[in-house]
Amino acid sequence: MMNRPSTRSKSKRQRSDDVDDSSSEILRNIHTAGEFSQNDICQLYQIWKPICQGCRGNSKDSPNCFCGLIPPSNGTHKTGLWQRMPDIIQSLGPNPCKDLRTSTDTPAGLANLGATCYANSILQCLYMNSAFRDGIFSVEADLLKQHPVLDQLSRLFAQLHSSKLAYIESAPFIKTLELDNGVQQDSHEFLTLFLSLLERSLENSKIQNARTIVQDLFRGSVSHVTRCSICGKDSDASSKMEDFYELELNIKGFSNLDESLDDYLSLEELHGENQYYCESCGTRVDATRSIKLRTLPSVLNLQLKRYIFLPKTTTKKKITSSFSFPRILNMGKRLCTPSETGFIYELSAILIHKGTAVNSGHYVAHIKDAKSGHWWEFDDEHVSKLGFHPFGEDSSGSSIKAEHMFSQMGMGQ
Repeated sequence: MMNRPSTRSKSKRQRSDDVDDSSSEILRNIHTAGEFSQNDICQLYQIWKPICQGCRGNSKDSPNCFCGLIPPSNGTHKTGLWQRMPDIIQSLGPNPCKDLRTSTDTPAGLANLGATCYANSILQCLYMNSAFRDGIFSVEADLLKQHPVLDQLSRLFAQLHSSKLAYIESAPFIKTLELDNGVQQDSHEFLTLFLSLLERSLENSKIQNARTIVQDLFRGSVSHVTRCSICGKDSDASSKMEDFYELELNIKGFSNLDESLDDYLSLEELHGENQYYCESCGTRVDATRSIKLRTLPSVLNLQLKRYIFLPKTTTKKKITSSFSFPRILNMGKRLCTPSETGFIYELSAILIHKGTAVNSGHYVAHIKDAKSGHWWEFDDEHVSKLGFHPFGEDSSGSSIKAEHMFSQMGMGQ
């Protein structure tokens, strides 16, 4: 037995069939004549239908029915295409707009490739130094072609400077430098080797600003003075000056930077088995030995020795005690020929190692933008504003557990 279709269902089917027949007829006429009219378009796409107002009579295929897109609040349809947008957006992946910097005044981060935070932090410290950055940008194209690492560094700096992205992909640079992105390395060793590599790569540059940029910014000189306690004369080797690119300071047993600098420049007593042979006296005598600062660089890099070697276990241990440092540092009084004026340094960057283990943990950098005066935290891809005085407004400094400190010589010094 078969049920007779209702009149309503029959009417719907008939109207649909009528529409299909009408559309087919129009299409046949267009094909035969090779032309179409505005009325043909209105009929084919049902443009003649009225704009829906809550949509009771319009069909879902009407171009003037918007209920499938944004259902009106007073309409009968409460769901539509836009109700599924979160699912659709999620299937498309991350929103690329979120990968853009909020402002050109916000520095860009660097992608962490696994264990490259130590390199990222150093690179950000170097990039944020405008003099160093300008020196790298001035390198001629021919020299860049000869030195792939130098070429990739200039490209990386260009992206950090001009790209609208929130963080820059560092893979090409890391690959060219042949770093193992799965192994955590020491930032101090990386900086030392990297500056040495740059110095060799730039020595043939025809641009003066580029050729000596590493030496001009980071190189100072010291001498190791040995003085006889009997005749008071210095050894012949005492007049020899040695270059340095950073001062390595002990922090074990010290609570602040002044104490560590005092220790670095302190006198060491040579007596007993450690007596010194004085050529003037012609015999072994008691003596003193010390380091004398001869010249200071424009950017003073201080390496805080947080890792100490334990002879009993032949392992390294990290010193986790707090260590304070000033915002303004007067190094003139510490020169071998003291200077009351000049050699005033202002804290410009701090590199911090988070974690208690020596061969693991995480590096971040706190760096001051010399142009705006704002401090920023560089944590790989993430860059956060710290404000004008993250370590306090006075010059007493802070007790952040830093490992590296970069100090920029004050203007006019």
